[in-house]
Amino acid sequence: NTVKPQNVYGIKVNNDDAVFVPKLKIKHNSLPLTASNLRVIDEDTEILGIYDQDSFGHPYQFEISHLKIPDRQLKSGVIREPLALSKTDLILIDTKEKLETLRDTLCSVEEFAVDLEHNSYRSFLGLTCLIQISTRKNDYIIDPFPIWNEVLFSFDSFLNHRNFQVFHGPELDVLWLQRDFGIYVVNMFDTHSAMKALNYPRFSLQFLIESHFDVNIDKQLQKSDWTMRPLSDAHIEYARKDTHYLLSCYDYLRESLINLEHEMPGILQKTYEDSKNICLLSYSKPKFQRTGFEKLLQGRKSINNKQRYALSALWQWRDTLARLEDESHHYILPNHMLLQIAEILPREQQGILACCSPIPKLLKQELHTVHRIISAARDLPLKKEETYDVSNYISVTFEKFMSNLNKMTKLKALLGEIHEIGMPSSYDNVTMCLINKKLDEWASPFESYLLSLKEDLKNIVSFIILIFSASFIIFDS
Repeated sequence: NTVKPQNVYGIKVNNDDAVFVPKLKIKHNSLPLTASNLRVIDEDTEILGIYDQDSFGHPYQFEISHLKIPDRQLKSGVIREPLALSKTDLILIDTKEKLETLRDTLCSVEEFAVDLEHNSYRSFLGLTCLIQISTRKNDYIIDPFPIWNEVLFSFDSFLNHRNFQVFHGPELDVLWLQRDFGIYVVNMFDTHSAMKALNYPRFSLQFLIESHFDVNIDKQLQKSDWTMRPLSDAHIEYARKDTHYLLSCYDYLRESLINLEHEMPGILQKTYEDSKNICLLSYSKPKFQRTGFEKLLQGRKSINNKQRYALSALWQWRDTLARLEDESHHYILPNHMLLQIAEILPREQQGILACCSPIPKLLKQELHTVHRIISAARDLPLKKEETYDVSNYISVTFEKFMSNLNKMTKLKALLGEIHEIGMPSSYDNVTMCLINKKLDEWASPFESYLLSLKEDLKNIVSFIILIFSASFIIFDS
């Protein structure tokens, strides 16, 4: 059995359905608010979408929105090749003292590369398992479990205007840093966005590294259980490679973007703007969606009211248990097993277990509760499936369309009066006779079909008569 780091290291989690409150206690390196950089936000301003009801908003939204990319990040520079792994010190950070030393180091450099390893299977919200950081000289791997609370107060270097971070596709990374440690990224270069701007054939980090360096990146360990301790040498090497080459990749991408400036002015600035938009992402906790199970039914056959009751109740039971036990929905009961139980509605407890292979651990413990849900669903009277009168629906829709069409609007009021000319009301008798005569000369498609059948039938009859005649001649002879 896997020992969960939440239990071993006393990592506190809050899985309730309430609004996420940022862990940030002190706002480092904040910009002063002045009359020139204040904006009035009213109910008609689209930016209101940032202040979602599921979160407190982004503490550094103002700083990111007003960030002016330093000139040195927009100028051409030297492409610095990465040091060989064997010539680069790897420093494991797992104590408060080492963490403070790393913080001082990062505050003294112009840029550093960052990546995270994450686990979302044995935790409801997910858990950051490693933070990899590389400077031009050293590689660092932070094991956050034994220093979880210290990480929260040690990384104002991410907010230091004198340096910036290089990530690859960090849309999730920035949210995990906010959720677990209250770390907010303000100035970043996203190599994934740069690859898209440069029309790379593929956008993976593996392809980026292998395109510029004679290095093979084995991604087999990508889906590993990063909560396991101690980490193997293979896991450590995999983790450090994700950031070791990233700063040199940034050099190549920056120069390629600058070389395109004469064809696509502002392409480097646009890449930084795309990166800023990622920095503006704000974490919000997953809220329980009572009817979320309906997504599981897309593309499947319809279910009756008994099955629907079971599916809805199991959906809610699973979410409640996952929050309580700090486990993922998939760990409690995968979607395909949940659907299987709800569709079959097994009568006995063993029938419920038979729907699952392998049997989830917590399903065994909660089998009595699940069986009660299924029994309650089976006891419901079966309702006749509802049907809809399509013709009535079309009629109502058409009437609504015509009603809207005939409504007077400001635009219609500006238009002049419309005169419908239409077709002539009548034709003279001579003209009508000529028209009818011409029409009579042509057969409709159906009439042509009947004539063709009649002709085929005539040919078949002639053929049969010929066969019989030949038979009689042979018989007579």
